[in-house]
Amino acid sequence: MSSAETDIEESSNSSSDVSSLDNDFTGMQFESSSSEEQVMDDDVDSQLWGEIESESDAEFSEGHGMIQEVPENLKDSTISPIDCYRYFITDEIINLIVRETNRYAEQHLETHELTKRSKNLQWKPTSHEEMLKFLGIIIEMGLVQMPKVDYYWSKSKLFGSEVIQNTMSRDRFELLLKFYHFSNNQEQHADQDRLFKLKSLLDLLKVRFKSAYIPGAIISIDETMIPWKGRLLFKQYIPGKAHKYGVKIYKLAATNEYTWNFMVYTGKQDPTSGRRHTQTVVMDLADVLLECHRTVVVDNFFASMSLAESLLRNDTYLIGTLRSNRAGSEHEVVQKKLKRGEICALQSNNGIKLIK
Repeated sequence: MSSAETDIEESSNSSSDVSSLDNDFTGMQFESSSSEEQVMDDDVDSQLWGEIESESDAEFSEGHGMIQEVPENLKDSTISPIDCYRYFITDEIINLIVRETNRYAEQHLETHELTKRSKNLQWKPTSHEEMLKFLGIIIEMGLVQMPKVDYYWSKSKLFGSEVIQNTMSRDRFELLLKFYHFSNNQEQHADQDRLFKLKSLLDLLKVRFKSAYIPGAIISIDETMIPWKGRLLFKQYIPGKAHKYGVKIYKLAATNEYTWNFMVYTGKQDPTSGRRHTQTVVMDLADVLLECHRTVVVDNFFASMSLAESLLRNDTYLIGTLRSNRAGSEHEVVQKKLKRGEICALQSNNGIKLIK
């Protein structure tokens, strides 16, 4: 990851959405996050280094793999995409959305003065079945994209979606979209919790992800960007990514690319930010998977000597490349200039191996 990664703090007095990436870039305030990764460990230089010992590491022997299978369709004993979708988007999640959407609609109608012609007066409480239809329309709109939402209900032969039109009226869809909610706005929350409106949903999704599968001996922790060009306080700008603007997600995945755990990064005010930020992220994501001789694979954004020590203390191994500005990178192995075909390696007294 480039050290040019920044948090985007948008001005609260902006009166309109940004029309282009160039305008978006110039109209925002940037905050560097690279400095928090350039940490120095006081105990790195005190380690004793010698030749790599030949003893083998303890092997992973825990159970892993699928815990629960997606239920098959009773009619033809097959598993369809909707079966997989409903396995993770459970009735509990749908009920949460229905409850909080109805609650927010009631709060809005009670606290706002509406004209007689306001469409909000047409609001009626939504239901479990209607919410499933609404989510289905959202997915369909993502697959078949049109310039404007209104076009899905167009009678033109060039536009319009018969499936969407037969599922829900445009006015009802717009009302649901307006009041779509995941939490109670009137509940108290920590001032620095930028995810409080999504916390209940994210917690339920994490539980569901972990309930289906247990990763094996090798796990990977990396970051990914969810593209987003709209207004958002913790939107990130990372020049080296395919999607330069968006929401940054830290995720733990198995070797089959299954996402087992994840964490949304909310900027400098994130609880994990500060000294040894990446180490905190790795330890939090892999928490319940430690102490059974798994191997964590990371890139140079996460890898550090202090992380390797923390994982070793928890009977977990680390594989990764080390940045030149990280503590321990001044070691003779890292700085040594090698000829073609040469390898240099040393091992510390606590079991860390540096290889070049």
